[in-house]
Amino acid sequence: MNAIQIDNRIEFYLDATRNARYPRTEKSGAVNDAIKKFIDYNFGDADGRNPNSFEFTQQQRDNLYTLIKPATLTVTALSNIVTDYGSTGVSRITNPTDYYDLISWTATIAGLTTFAQPTSYGALIPLLEDSLKQPTNKHPYYLEDATGYKFYKGITGTLAVDINYIKTPATYSMGSDNQLIDAGIGVLTANANYIATEVSVNLGVTFQPGDLFTASSTTLTSGQVILASNTTTCDLPDKVHEIIAKMAADILSGVVSDYTREQYLSKEVKES
Repeated sequence: MNAIQIDNRIEFYLDATRNARYPRTEKSGAVNDAIKKFIDYNFGDADGRNPNSFEFTQQQRDNLYTLIKPATLTVTALSNIVTDYGSTGVSRITNPTDYYDLISWTATIAGLTTFAQPTSYGALIPLLEDSLKQPTNKHPYYLEDATGYKFYKGITGTLAVDINYIKTPATYSMGSDNQLIDAGIGVLTANANYIATEVSVNLGVTFQPGDLFTASSTTLTSGQVILASNTTTCDLPDKVHEIIAKMAADILSGVVSDYTREQYLSKEVKES
C-alpha cells in the first residue's frame, strides 16, 4: 500500500463517518508508533516482545524482511590494554547510521572466521585479568554500547566485522493538510506523480482514492490529490500494512478514550 491507501484503511477502522477526524500529522505519528511496536513485537525475545525468537520463526523474519540489511563495519584500532596477565587488542566498531537492532554478526581475525562472545561492563575487567578467559584471537569478546561495539582480541591479526541488522524504518508520512490539492485549472504539474485522496478526474480519467497516477494535464477536473513526493509509505512488507493500519487506529482510539472501539481494534490486532 502507498501512504494514502494506508490512511484509507485507518479511516475504515476508525469509522470516520461517525467519529472524530484526525489531522494527517497525528495519523502519521500513530502509524510510526505502530511500526515501532510491530518491529519490537516481532524481533527477539526480550520483555514485552513476542516469545518466539527471530531466528526460530520464519513468519517473524517474513514480517520484517524489507528492513534486514547486511553491512561491513568500519573497524578502528584503539590502544591495547595491558594487565599482569598479558595484553589485549581493542578495536572500536561503529554501527551504520540507520541501525535499529542487531540480528547477527561475523568476526574475521587474520583471515579466520570466529565466534565472538558478548560481555558486559561488570564482567570485562575480571575477563582481562583471568589468564584462562582473557580475550584471544580464538576467543574474542565484544561489548555493545549506544553507537556500536568495542571488540577485545589478541594484539595481532587484522579484524573485519560483517553484520546483518534491522535498519531504522523510514518515517511514514501521508503529507500534511496544506499539501492537499483541490480541483482547479493549472493546479497540477504535467508528468508529475500524484496520489488521489478522493475520487479524482484528470484529463477524463477517473482515479480512486489511493491510486497513483502521472498527471496528463495541469487541470484537476474534480476531486483532491497530493504530490506523491510529499508522502512516505511504510517500508515494512506489504502483507503487514493492514496490521499497521489496525494498530494505528487502535492507538488513535486510545488517545480519545473511545473504549468500545479501542477494545475491538485491540482484538483485531491480536488476531492479525
